[in-house]
This record gives sequence, structure tokens and C-alpha cells, in this order.
Amino acid sequence: MILLIISPLIQTSQADVGTAAQYSPPYLPTSCYSESASQFPSNNLFAAAGDGIWDNGAACGRQYMVRCISAAVADSCIADQVIQVKIVDSALALRSPPSASGTTIVLSETAFGTIANNSAAPTSINMEFQLPGHVMDNLKLNRGLLPMQMQMDIEVPSLPLMDTDVIKMSS
Repeated sequence: MILLIISPLIQTSQADVGTAAQYSPPYLPTSCYSESASQFPSNNLFAAAGDGIWDNGAACGRQYMVRCISAAVADSCIADQVIQVKIVDSALALRSPPSASGTTIVLSETAFGTIANNSAAPTSINMEFQLPGHVMDNLKLNRGLLPMQMQMDIEVPSLPLMDTDVIKMSS
């Protein structure tokens, strides 16, 4: 039997860290879907991709899970708030200027206000982002909300050695 213990010192996360700014209307036209208003999710949680994730337009329609982790202005982040945004534009092609340039993602006013306190007036925030999947498990794990120690018993059967398994060396 082999006993495996996952150490409580190991944290797993598939998220990246970057920066986010916000932008205001007009939101149309976009680089991804031109003048179509149907591109925007009904909850208005959408974003423009910065140069690092734009990937020559391949980011269009991609969904990211985003949460604020810090900002230069104290009390800017809304704790434990995670949102899913849809990429609809390139940050370099926005019709209205973002609150900060050179960020990873530029969030719609609604998206930015959902994860950051606008009353603190941050121009940009540091954020954790990733494609949807096991995001909540990763966030809970990093915050210590899931058990950090797990034990698994694995039985490895022993197999008889056969003649064909022996490597003969000739000199």
C-alpha cells in the first residue's frame, strides 16, 4: 500500500495575476462583433482584452473568471467577489479611454464596480483571472476553505515477473 499525503503547504491555482482598469460607454462598435448589441451579456459583465491576452482576436468571446486581489487605494476590493466576464473588444481599440492604460483587461463599468469599490476611486486594480472551470475550488483551496490534507490508500498489485520481462545482455 502506498499512502499519499498532500501537504498543507502546497497551494494549487491555475489562475494568472494581472491588472484591470475600467471603461465607460460608448461600448459600440467593438473589435469582436462590430455594432451588434447582442454581443453583451444581459448582466453587463464584459471586458476588453489587453495586448497580453488579445491574441490577434482569438480572445473574442472568451470568458474569464475575475476577482480583485489588491489596489493602490486601500479598501478598493470587494472581498470574495468573483465575476465571469466575456471578452468583446480589444483594449487598444476602445472608443472611450480606459481609467488606466496597459492593463491585462479593461472591464465594463458594471464589471469593475462589481469587484471593486468605486467609492475608493481606484484607477486600476490587481486581479486574479482564469478561464472558467474549477475556479471556485481553487479560490476556496487558496483561502483554506477546503481540506488541505487528504489521504488516499492505493493498492498496487504485485505482478509475477515473466521471462519476456527479463532483458538479457550478451557480451
